[in-house]
Amino acid sequence: MQTYQIDQLRNWLARETTKPVDQLETHISWVLLTDSLAYKIKKPVRFPFLDFTDREVRHELCRRELALNQRLSPDIYLAVSPIVSKDGTVCIGTDGEVVDYAVVMKRLDDERLLNHQLAYGQVSVPFVQKLAQKLAAFHMASPPTHTPVNVEWKKDDFMEILEHSDWMAIHLGTEWQSRVQEWTRLTHWVIDHFAWRMKERMEQGFQRDGHGDLHSGNIFMYEEDPVIFDCLEYDETCRRIDVLNEIAFFCIDLDLYQQPQLRKAFMEAYNEQFQVMHTQEDVILFKYYCLHRACTRLKVEILKARTDAVHVDETSAADYVQLADTYADQLQTLLEHYITYERDVAGHAPVAGK
Repeated sequence: MQTYQIDQLRNWLARETTKPVDQLETHISWVLLTDSLAYKIKKPVRFPFLDFTDREVRHELCRRELALNQRLSPDIYLAVSPIVSKDGTVCIGTDGEVVDYAVVMKRLDDERLLNHQLAYGQVSVPFVQKLAQKLAAFHMASPPTHTPVNVEWKKDDFMEILEHSDWMAIHLGTEWQSRVQEWTRLTHWVIDHFAWRMKERMEQGFQRDGHGDLHSGNIFMYEEDPVIFDCLEYDETCRRIDVLNEIAFFCIDLDLYQQPQLRKAFMEAYNEQFQVMHTQEDVILFKYYCLHRACTRLKVEILKARTDAVHVDETSAADYVQLADTYADQLQTLLEHYITYERDVAGHAPVAGK
């Protein structure tokens, strides 16, 4: 679909419902909001991490999105509906020339999004404990996956942040170009030296088909009950991951909003139900995943800024830069203590025997 067709569909929905229709837009989708429903339409775009340019691919991904999200939110995700051209306009239905597809969901109150509630300071310890228990149960019910650990892919994935160092230098300061290079060297060292533990954790069943995009903007705090939506459908390798990686994505938002007590309560409640951190290496990997996820969010913010140069908002990108840098410092400290312990106490190199 094109922008003018989205406008036509929005106008048609307004006529059908006799009420205004709100519109949200991300770098990969449009969302049209009636008073009771949300229609999510994938943009025909291509990025290094996805390709939505083919309509039938978008259709298949809509069906996959519905099925995957019904695992966590069966009452929210309702259907995949054709979008058709008919009588000179665009509408929802089956009578007409199909131009695209929409995932249809119940509309919930945007003010109840968890990122908003975190910003307002309205999130309680019991809520994050309930969220942790729901996630742990979901992960435990999901069968283990056994995707081999691809060291080079992990390195290449992290290096994508380097492609945006020019934007960071212009908008955030030239010092971040060298810092990003230091982050990259640090994460590559971790990948090289702890790939054995990543593989071991996969063999132990900690790699599951999870959500894949578990940040606070994809969780509703609805009637004191967590509603988790918008899981990652277009790349199963980013969804079939170590559960440490999954929960790290959520934890970075608790750090972003400076809520250490919520982070502690979340991790304790999750590990009480599904114990996933067992060794020193697991602590290091968790911090590595936090750094990786902070950089992922940073890339998203930069992509949004690049696609809307007129309304560049540097605040979010700056927040994630600072957060990533904090994780890099913490990871460096963990590694220094680990290496010292292995050399002086355990009496062997960090990865001896692996």
